[in-house]
Amino acid sequence: MSEIPQWLEDDSEGRKKSGTSRIAQRGGKFLADVISRLEANVKYLGKAQAQGRLSNLTRPDEQEQRYRLDLRANYGVPSLTYTDLFYTPGTLVIQYRPRDGWASDFRLCLLDNGEVGVVADGEYAQMDAAGFGDWIVKNAVERLREVA
Repeated sequence: MSEIPQWLEDDSEGRKKSGTSRIAQRGGKFLADVISRLEANVKYLGKAQAQGRLSNLTRPDEQEQRYRLDLRANYGVPSLTYTDLFYTPGTLVIQYRPRDGWASDFRLCLLDNGEVGVVADGEYAQMDAAGFGDWIVKNAVERLREVA
């Protein structure tokens, strides 16, 4: 078995670093787009008999960005849930931490259309910013409905 030529190793490593760096640099914009989509979902939660609030919990002296989505059911047994999102600019991971349910790390990736998206660890479905924002709120509403 022959050894891999060094130039191929160098080329491969260079492309990985370049691609990773580009994705990491665009992570902040991706998160901003997700937050905008969360806000749009919260605005119309009444259609799902729920109401919500999105809070920026980031402290001025910290680099990590923190957001909390609080949801409340407007029917049946009063129920509440929340979902926290954590992201440090320049990294490739958005941490998803629901009050109840499974915590997941979503890795930034490059979608077929060249935009930045996410894929959950251990999963195979990619989501753009709008799809990820919708998925977060939909999962929170489903958790509310399980209790009510």
